[in-house]
Amino acid sequence: MDYIQVNRAHTEVIGIPESQSGNIVTFQIFKASDNSLFASGAAVYVGGLNWKISFTPTALDVYAIDVYNQDLDVTYSRSVQAVSSATLSQPIGDDETPTTSELIVLIDKAIAARLKGGAVQAYSIGGRNLQYMTLAELRNLRTDLGKQIAAQNGGGRNYAKFVNPD
Repeated sequence: MDYIQVNRAHTEVIGIPESQSGNIVTFQIFKASDNSLFASGAAVYVGGLNWKISFTPTALDVYAIDVYNQDLDVTYSRSVQAVSSATLSQPIGDDETPTTSELIVLIDKAIAARLKGGAVQAYSIGGRNLQYMTLAELRNLRTDLGKQIAAQNGGGRNYAKFVNPD
């Protein structure tokens, strides 16, 4: 989730595959605290697949943004959290950043949960969509983190030299 500043204009650019400049694209923004409609309107075509919306968050809250292409009958959703400027200047979340080894453990748990069927990759509730990393993305991230650990420990390869005993 991205963080934006409260009481400051914010612009989102959202890509809609297969969209064109003549499509009718609208947006709705909901405040998560009470699920009320905060803003709505027409998105502006930027170019390529991209559409732009702008709004100014007025409260410290999570804002769910739904962009709907009426011609393709598809909705794309994302959420942003409005925070104060003081919060943006400080690290957000836990005071401690997980180490590379801790991240690998978390990734292993996510992969195991997905393989056991205890976790989903994506879901939709009330027109809002949430998608987690795919198994391939999790495996690639784990491989990259393993390479980082190997590099920190002096490299990831061992070499042996065999000498002819004669």
